Amino acid sequence: MGYYSKFKIDVEPKERQDEVRQRIAIVSEYGDTYENAFDDERKWYDYREHCAAVSREFPDIVIRVHRVGEEQGDEVCAFYSNGGEQSHARGDWRPPTEPDPNGAWKEVK
Repeated sequence: MGYYSKFKIDVEPKERQDEVRQRIAIVSEYGDTYENAFDDERKWYDYREHCAAVSREFPDIVIRVHRVGEEQGDEVCAFYSNGGEQSHARGDWRPPTEPDPNGAWKEVK
């Protein structure tokens, strides 16, 4: 069984989005393209580690992952840059559109 989530991944700068999304799809082992890998809900437990690893390969980009789990209220928006992470879990919030310029980046191993 497992726990399913729906993922939406965006990349800044947009010009690098296709390249980075494809690399994330390959690292996740869900497919060789973003569309093949993430069109449906997935059991992708290692998304944090995979996105952090890809962000190390492309240190000039920011990866934004919006994850919605199968349980009501399970929603996370996370940003990855050069191996670091900023994560915002659902509460009384609106999904951020960019990383917090004053926020700390946490190392993901």
